[in-house]
Amino acid sequence: MSALSRRSMIAGAALSVPFASAMVYADAHADEVQGGITPQNHTKNYINLLSNPQVKADGSQDCTQAINDAVRTLASAGGGALEIPAGKYRVSAPFIQLLDRVEIFGHGKATQIIAHPGGDLVQKDEDEAECVGVFHVGSYLVAGPEKPKPGDKGANQWFSEAPMRFGVRDLVIRTNADNVRLNRDDPYSRARHTPIMKSVAGVILHTYYANKNYRPEPEAVATLENLEIWDTDMGVAILGLHDRAMKVHDIRVRMTWRQGFLVGKPIGHKAINVDGIGAADNKFSMLDVSDANKCGRNYAGIEVYASQCKFSQSTSWYNHRYSSGESLYQSRQEGKPHYAYAGKAGAGWYVAASRNMFIGCTAQENGGHGWVSDFERNIFDGCIGESSSYFDTVHGQAQNNQAANWYISNWSHECKFIAPRSDNPHKVGDGAVKAEKDVRAARWGFYFEQNCRDIVVVGGDAYDEHRKKHPDNYSWKVHFGPWRAGYMDVTINNFVMRYGMYDIEEESKKNRKYFDKNSNYSRGIYESNSVEF
Repeated sequence: MSALSRRSMIAGAALSVPFASAMVYADAHADEVQGGITPQNHTKNYINLLSNPQVKADGSQDCTQAINDAVRTLASAGGGALEIPAGKYRVSAPFIQLLDRVEIFGHGKATQIIAHPGGDLVQKDEDEAECVGVFHVGSYLVAGPEKPKPGDKGANQWFSEAPMRFGVRDLVIRTNADNVRLNRDDPYSRARHTPIMKSVAGVILHTYYANKNYRPEPEAVATLENLEIWDTDMGVAILGLHDRAMKVHDIRVRMTWRQGFLVGKPIGHKAINVDGIGAADNKFSMLDVSDANKCGRNYAGIEVYASQCKFSQSTSWYNHRYSSGESLYQSRQEGKPHYAYAGKAGAGWYVAASRNMFIGCTAQENGGHGWVSDFERNIFDGCIGESSSYFDTVHGQAQNNQAANWYISNWSHECKFIAPRSDNPHKVGDGAVKAEKDVRAARWGFYFEQNCRDIVVVGGDAYDEHRKKHPDNYSWKVHFGPWRAGYMDVTINNFVMRYGMYDIEEESKKNRKYFDKNSNYSRGIYESNSVEF
């Protein structure tokens, strides 16, 4: 790290050379040192935001234009890095547009980008309302890159049409809808949340290259890393057809109005017919999402509509539900938009796409189901559903002891569940939980909708602390709805169920029904009755 970068990181002091003139100065005097500071890292491919004397890092002024100018300057030079040192930076609509080969980075938790009302922002509180990102390509409903206006700097340059390899890392994104003071001396007040700003997301990537002449590579290959996002409508939404081959790592999302983390366009999104579902083939690790669905409607913490993605070591927890327990068990209807499906309200994870992998991921203490598996050919390896419909995340009509830790729909054909775990560890009197609180959490460990088929569960485990002492009064471990076709190979605790097409056809001919709750092996055809234990 250069002396210039070290000094800006430690002191957060403004540099004396404006970025507009820094390129010329750096090229001509790259080896000179003035005042013990070398300008060697202040080149045409690097800008420190505080080199602009008009920028203050105390949240007292709007920095949107200065940040966008710096990004455009770097993009026009073929790409580079924009450093935003420790401090607070106020931004407003149209917020920060990500351009080709420009990476924006801060000093971790010490760099706060704070969105305020103003500009051309229109805030709405409704399903499928438009949403813009504090950092963005396109918006929730409209694919980008945005077309430059006549006369804009770089309007005719290709980077305005095909942003690739851009990224955001090492900073905090938050909102300040009521413009409350955020720079108090008290560290606890500095860390407090403010009311959620609707229609503003932390990051939205909706990248689509409509003009193939401006697409030198097939994917944008953006990166998002080490971001903390608070008090936004959505935390992160990755939507575009060309938002693929991404690596997304270490993202913390807290307190969102709708989804916390959205991958792919949801069912019913109006742009699906324009540029497809999008966001396939990405890798996600160490996502941490909590306190989503504060609007009280039908949103989960993490929603996945894209295929061939990999998720590892990620958690969705403490997301809220306001709807009734009965609404959680209504099947999704084909052709209905995603926000009409009440089964995912307050869920930890909602998976409605195929060929994804989830490795070592957790759903914990959510108001709705822990996991909702709602599409085919996915693999869940070593994942946990725990304490769903938790007493502290259910509100209004919602109650404790209603949801399932694992909800597996009849759309989940050919899914594989390897060593999935359902856990209800709480008991009355645990720690700070008062004795009068009902902390039973999930009603079901594993809930299979009727007509599920072609599903394999290997080494499943369902544990319930209450059931150990009250086996007849508390949560069932497993529910199977009636079904008629396909195969099932399910092992959960000491319960084994195996079916094949041949078995079902033969059993149907004989009109036989067989189930022994006390045995380790069951086999047969259930044409009308559910199985519960």
